[in-house]
Amino acid sequence: MIKKTNLLILISLILIFISCGDTPNKKKALNLVNSDSPIDLSDLSANFYKDISYGKCENNSFDLFLPNSEEKTSLVIFVHGGGFVGGDKDKAYKGEYPEQIRTFLKNNIAFATINYRFITDPESEGVITSLSDSKRCLQFIRYHSEELNIDKEKIGMYGSSAGSGISLWLGLHDDMKEASSEDVIERESTRIKAVGALETQATYDIIKWGTLVFKPFNITFEKLTKSGMNKTLLSFYNIEAISELYSEEMIEYRENIDFLKLMSNDDPSLWVENKKYEAGAPQSKRELNHHPFHARVLKDQADKIGLESVFYIPKLGIVDSTRLTLEEFMIQNLK
Repeated sequence: MIKKTNLLILISLILIFISCGDTPNKKKALNLVNSDSPIDLSDLSANFYKDISYGKCENNSFDLFLPNSEEKTSLVIFVHGGGFVGGDKDKAYKGEYPEQIRTFLKNNIAFATINYRFITDPESEGVITSLSDSKRCLQFIRYHSEELNIDKEKIGMYGSSAGSGISLWLGLHDDMKEASSEDVIERESTRIKAVGALETQATYDIIKWGTLVFKPFNITFEKLTKSGMNKTLLSFYNIEAISELYSEEMIEYRENIDFLKLMSNDDPSLWVENKKYEAGAPQSKRELNHHPFHARVLKDQADKIGLESVFYIPKLGIVDSTRLTLEEFMIQNLK
């Protein structure tokens, strides 16, 4: 029989352990600190929060503009470009983006701009690392949606170049939540309501660029590897030789980042614009990466399966009849 004194000591120790231990499912507050906005918000009732960490790595951070609202707000997430080797979330504070941010805030839609690791990171496993970081950020925001006053069911995402690819991957991929994960953030859904893609690629299974995108120019994948892309492809897929792309493991990897294969008619609406480059045979790496044929291949697949979409490919004479701007498209799908 346990003596009364020993029983009291045991109970006390248990209570101390419970109060001091870090319970895995205990939600930690974000402790947000309002910062000076990098863009003019003088006519808006909104707060700006800088460098919120969503992971353990230096590039795992995001900035957030939150409207002052009594009701939960929708959210637009911006993903910067840079070929997965550079760029920063501050891109959202230059060019046309500040006016887009103000438009969203005026419509009671919060705005986040995120950073992610690059394929040059020592721990990178190729482009999937950048994609997975962005997935983590989305899930992190969803996990803290109550504290942020965000409606987790009304989130859209857009970006340019690499940022468009990340947005397409998350928008077109089946839900990647892990319901039984010990990490409560991973239990959050990865499905979103709207996707915007500017100067995008058709797929990250680059072998298909030869069979689908540039077939009219007889630019095969073998020609692409001899055009100076070889080193880039090795880093992109985290492999040591191009021949590895045909291994069982890498076929699965490529399928997991193939927007065309991932696309289904229950995916969120798409808004796509490739307008910078001419429709002739590509003469540079930039033209290869952002050619209007990329957008056309995406459109063909969306039309084939009946996915709601808005496409602007002016060099191919394709201009959506709705004339919806990106901002209008997001507001329409999130409000």
